[in-house]
Amino acid sequence: MNISHLKKTIKKTKRLARAYTAIRNKYFNIFYSDERYLKYQYKKLHGIYPNLENPQNFSEKLIWLLLNYRDDKIVSCTDKYEVRDYYRERLATEEYLIPCVDCYNNVADINIDDLPNKFVLKATHGSGWNYLCIDKDKINAETWKIVLADCHYWLTHRLSDYGREWNYKYMKPRIICENFIGDEEGNPPMDYKFFCFNGEPKMIQLDIDRYSHHKRNFYDANWNLFNTVDIKDVDENDGKYYERPEKLGEMLDIARKLSHGFPHVRVDLFYVNGKIYCGEMTFFHNAGLTNFKPDEFHVEIGNWLRLPEPNASGWNYKKSVQ
Repeated sequence: MNISHLKKTIKKTKRLARAYTAIRNKYFNIFYSDERYLKYQYKKLHGIYPNLENPQNFSEKLIWLLLNYRDDKIVSCTDKYEVRDYYRERLATEEYLIPCVDCYNNVADINIDDLPNKFVLKATHGSGWNYLCIDKDKINAETWKIVLADCHYWLTHRLSDYGREWNYKYMKPRIICENFIGDEEGNPPMDYKFFCFNGEPKMIQLDIDRYSHHKRNFYDANWNLFNTVDIKDVDENDGKYYERPEKLGEMLDIARKLSHGFPHVRVDLFYVNGKIYCGEMTFFHNAGLTNFKPDEFHVEIGNWLRLPEPNASGWNYKKSVQ
């Protein structure tokens, strides 16, 4: 068995995969600075090191931001619970918020009997750490034990160890429970991700069937399909036509309001049965490691982003969060 096959075998088992990842992260955190680590990962993806002295493409500029730009608001806006206050302030309403059931500091506080029949559990300090339930009556004791074990894992880990995204270092680990907002059949809603550059949405990533046959399309702000794909992801443009959302203009307006004042942020929105919901805000898409093809389009996206002066923003967070 070669090393590559061994790695694939390990990653198929959740416990072994997590142990492997923990050892790998420990090694890189000891021997690699943030800059060295990000350069290493960029070279693995692109075959060359990034030009951080004069960044051109989108990935180079995201990595530059990761290493040089700090803003207190990025921390609170990345937090899936605290961002709700930001939504209320910027949008002057609560109508776009997904109803929140509760927020928990400890796994022991999560009581399944108190949860609605359909719900979603999310780590407020993570990305992709979610559990979707479309029928609580079908959850047996063994399944719930596994869910709580996952929640415990989320609470004891920080995403900054995985991709060096500094904002995740300063969040309080919690679990938020929200109402499930999918359709009657239990299908999650399509996810509209608005890539905003200096306060203006320029590109929309549409994610379809994220938890089954995941596909992804990219559009401009007028809902014209871009002929591009981010080859870091396994998803490809499926070539299928998806209707322009009836409330696209309103969604663009929300993205402008939420992204105002930031050099770059991805504003995620859901559109379900004619109603818009705010998802999350992501400041370093794919931890800065994007690879849009063709290369010319990757540079074009980079041209949309005007970088600020280094250390131009306020930064008051302590080195650790109690």
